[in-house]
Amino acid sequence: SSAFLLQSCEELAGDISEVKVKMPLERITFDVDSAVMAQKSDEIVFAQYTMDINSDSIMNSHGVDYLNQAAFTELVLGIVQPQDMDMSFLEAAKITVSSTDSFEEEFIAASVATIDPSKNSVELVITDFSVTEQIRQGVFYVRIYGKPNQTLPVRTVTLFVEGKLQLVLDSL
Repeated sequence: SSAFLLQSCEELAGDISEVKVKMPLERITFDVDSAVMAQKSDEIVFAQYTMDINSDSIMNSHGVDYLNQAAFTELVLGIVQPQDMDMSFLEAAKITVSSTDSFEEEFIAASVATIDPSKNSVELVITDFSVTEQIRQGVFYVRIYGKPNQTLPVRTVTLFVEGKLQLVLDSL
């Protein structure tokens, strides 16, 4: 399934030849089953998604023709349902990116080593990994991992990931 489609763009001021575009990413939701959480004590792949960012269209709309740099600026993991649940079941989380759907080579885009158990969402710490090459190729793949802290108190929890991506565009 193709996720993380663009909703809108916000242009930021910068160098006259360079255009910075901050884009909110579409919210992804996915279910985590208590049976899966109970079987593993290490990291679990919660979800895997395909990202398809049409950088040519974005560059054309801004009158430029080169993608200098692309990076996530914000990624948040949180609970959709049950609404009154907190993050106490989760010890850590990370989001990785790969150029292939087999994830032979994957890079950590964001992670969090400790999660406040009283909250229902957590902002992940963005790494310095750039997704420039992946966006230039068009389609790339994202995995969301979680490390259980305890068994899920419900049969299924629905989680979300949302965030922002910044593209730095230029003319050749």
